[in-house]
Amino acid sequence: MPKRIVMTRTLLPLLALAALSVACTRSNARAAAEAAEPAASDATATVAEPAPAEAADGGERFGDVVFDKVVHNFGDILTTDGPQTCSFTVTNEGEKPIAIYEVVSSCGCTDVSWTKAPIRQGQSGTITATFDNKDGAFPFDKTLTVYVSGIKKPVILHLRGVVREKAVPLAEAYPIRAAGGRLGLRDTEMHVGNILQGQTRSDEMLVANLSDTPLEVSFGTVSEGLFLSVSPSPIPPRRTATLRAGVVSSRERWGKQWYEADITGGGKIRVFGYTMEDFSSWSDLDKAEAAFPDVDESTVDFGVVAAGTVVEHDYIIRNTGKRELVLHAVDADKSGARCSGIEKPVPAGGEARLHVRYDTAGEPSGENLLVVTLTTNAPRRPLLNLFFAGAVK
Repeated sequence: MPKRIVMTRTLLPLLALAALSVACTRSNARAAAEAAEPAASDATATVAEPAPAEAADGGERFGDVVFDKVVHNFGDILTTDGPQTCSFTVTNEGEKPIAIYEVVSSCGCTDVSWTKAPIRQGQSGTITATFDNKDGAFPFDKTLTVYVSGIKKPVILHLRGVVREKAVPLAEAYPIRAAGGRLGLRDTEMHVGNILQGQTRSDEMLVANLSDTPLEVSFGTVSEGLFLSVSPSPIPPRRTATLRAGVVSSRERWGKQWYEADITGGGKIRVFGYTMEDFSSWSDLDKAEAAFPDVDESTVDFGVVAAGTVVEHDYIIRNTGKRELVLHAVDADKSGARCSGIEKPVPAGGEARLHVRYDTAGEPSGENLLVVTLTTNAPRRPLLNLFFAGAVK
């Protein structure tokens, strides 16, 4: 029988800072390594289920601003190929002019320029990025943070690819097999990031036809809210194509969500997204009078325990706002954790008890951190992270 420990309240300020750092690093991780050779671009996509209008052309909508894409994959490039350049198109579908204020690259290896003049209704501007390709052989995922008027949060664009010292066979570049061995993949998971209610978010990666005949990729069972497309379709023999996955927000699915699709002939694609409320249209008064979750202790120390010990703690969540607090989702980042106790809205001025039970069986020895994330209806605190930390011996 596992040992059970009920913890008393203990704050660890330094550990809390470390936990925040770990959480941020986790959310920004996953350097992409897609691509092999340039895909043909003169064929249409095969869609697993009808895509919403805003994503039908492969673009991404942010209010009245539409980006033609948010990911550019250079594919496999050689160290001798020199700088690589790509462009993103920004279209204004609103009534007022917009401006691209700033574009910030994640590293000095990427130069960027953009349209400086106002972009009027129906017109488009461009963002051009050049990756210098000077750092040697490695997979890369560079980001551009784009600030546009009329959009409260910046838009993140990705430049991906794999730099190699010499060319490798397609089958080696895409080692994961699907569709009866004819389809090659680098990965079976994709991440669309944060999805605000009312939005669609997407990710894409390159896949390869490893056979000597055209390959039309299709999908069987697909999670509700997920759509997939492959372009070109069919994929020419011994060539690559872009597999795009998009997730449509739903008020039935909040917080951390995995979506899945079965590839006809064998194989599976999994897509991760985090669904949150959209507060962009709320006035300052609405936000001031909304709910606000507060907690006496966001970090609790469960001490040093033997592997297999079950540790538990009750977090007291107080609503210090003026409207009822709704927890849309409570997500723990470890499979051995279970959360319970808050099943209905917390009234203004009220409090509720969130019980966290964590079984440390199977955890490696050493420092251990459980992160519980609350997705709320509070515009000033849409996410609240709770930390349960200690050591397993």
